[in-house]
Amino acid sequence: VSSGFGEGEPLYPFGFGLSYTTFELDWTPAAPSTESGQSSRKESSTGSMADRSTGTPKTSITASAPQSRSTSLQSGAESAPRSRTSSSAPSAVFRSVGDTHDFYVNVTNTGGVFGDEVVMAFVAPVAASFRTHHQTTPIERKRLFGFKRIGLAPGASATVAFTLRGHDLALTDAEGQRALHSGAVHVIFSRGHGQQLRARVAVDVGAAPVVQRKLPRWW
Repeated sequence: VSSGFGEGEPLYPFGFGLSYTTFELDWTPAAPSTESGQSSRKESSTGSMADRSTGTPKTSITASAPQSRSTSLQSGAESAPRSRTSSSAPSAVFRSVGDTHDFYVNVTNTGGVFGDEVVMAFVAPVAASFRTHHQTTPIERKRLFGFKRIGLAPGASATVAFTLRGHDLALTDAEGQRALHSGAVHVIFSRGHGQQLRARVAVDVGAAPVVQRKLPRWW
């Protein structure tokens, strides 16, 4: 079943994995200006759905030195996914395909051993808010627009940056037309299971959608 259109909660969500340590996600309000410590191992496995053509959305990390923590092994078991949408969650308004907004997420290794983690970024359109989208075409529940793999020592933190583009918020209808519609979209940052960070952005292009492209109809 597609994770974009499937209903219900899967037993093993997209990106699910086990670890010998534990991690915590939190918002970072602005771009870090400096880098300190050698606690984070930078990886080259950065990706996005747009990398093939444009190289964006871009991602980067900034590391901080580890704090003193117990080195005892911690369980990787976690409870059901919990979302956090606080007053510190960023927001933005997109008025064109070319608009962009940067999101900064702080990742901390809260366990006692070194571990790798993958932070994934999704867009989840709020279906009821899109009035100009063809009503007979289902709107996907969420779509991956970027990810970043990092390695952290016990107690170390790293800030992961993602750039969301207006292009990533476009919807495709049953006729093959891809366009930007006015509406609301949740931006979700997740490790594939457990904790999630959730922000909300708005798309405001007026009463008529902005057509990005139309695929040639072959059916």
